[in-house]
Amino acid sequence: MHNKTPAADSIFMLPEYHDLVGLIYDAVNHPDGFYPFMERFIKVFNGHSAALTIYDKKHQKGIGSWIINVPDSAMQHYIHHIADSDALMQTAMQVNETGESRFVASNLDIDAEQYQLEIAKAQQWLATYGASSAAGAIALQTDDYMQFFGVQRAPHQGEFTREELAMFDLFLPHLNRAASLYSDFNNLQVSLLERQALDQMQTGIIICDASFKVAYYNRIAGKLLSEIEGITLDEAPFLVFNDAGFSARLSSYMVRAMQASLRRKSISDAVLHYESGGQRVTLVVSPLKTAGDSPQGGGVMISLHDWSSRVVLDAETLQQHFSLTRTEAEIARRLAAGEALAEIADNLNRSRETVRTHLRKLFIK
Repeated sequence: MHNKTPAADSIFMLPEYHDLVGLIYDAVNHPDGFYPFMERFIKVFNGHSAALTIYDKKHQKGIGSWIINVPDSAMQHYIHHIADSDALMQTAMQVNETGESRFVASNLDIDAEQYQLEIAKAQQWLATYGASSAAGAIALQTDDYMQFFGVQRAPHQGEFTREELAMFDLFLPHLNRAASLYSDFNNLQVSLLERQALDQMQTGIIICDASFKVAYYNRIAGKLLSEIEGITLDEAPFLVFNDAGFSARLSSYMVRAMQASLRRKSISDAVLHYESGGQRVTLVVSPLKTAGDSPQGGGVMISLHDWSSRVVLDAETLQQHFSLTRTEAEIARRLAAGEALAEIADNLNRSRETVRTHLRKLFIK
């Protein structure tokens, strides 16, 4: 019923809709990926914002998103608190399981009794960045993963209608094909020379492509992935952490870095700390930078610093070579071993402010 009207043949003859279909397929090898299509879509259909999200059905969590007009803080909140119980996404999945491929809307399709709490959370989240209603559909689905395309509207733009959703449905077959091709064709190519250079590094390096899949990891990263409990690569391959909270934080930073990479923006690196089974690893998430005229899509680099394998420094040697006091040398040794300020203060039976004072003097020296 929803896919019969309006007719695709007549609609796609109109320039604005014809161009939208072209932008869908341009995304396959466009340096900016799906961003041009998403920007045009919300302009043509009077939208406020949009997101194309990769969702892990097996672990029930978001992997990454391409977002338009959704602030970083709002996207992080979605990944941490909404994605695993998104009522709109769950409704779209239920519709998809019946064999239908169509858009659903928060004001038209969600069972208020079944999703009362989830609806309230989603409405509060939308309001934080000026939106009030949402529509979405499954753009691509495999056994373990799916891509969910969501569009939001602000209060003054009105709610979605059945006629509008029927119009959106006409783009789904094209979005499905393009999303599948994008995933296949945008795998970052790491040359043999680059692989040899990265394998010589004593830091683990993981490179993810524009679909958030792991395109390459060096020798040290492979060793860490095999040794550290709770970190694995699945079949896709996506980087998977058993710790749901840590996984959500990493995902939000990867979304931010991927957006910066595709849009060629400079942002500061994100630093996360992961601990499991006595091993402590620091992850640094950085956007990959490509030349302005490069056809290659964006990517993210994750560097892994394993504190347990670092050389143990001797406090007396540090004191002798850098003219440090005994306390400063001990603090420097503990810093190099990966201890946080609070741990150093506890282990030395000093206040944090005292340790900070020693740190200031240490850094000056």
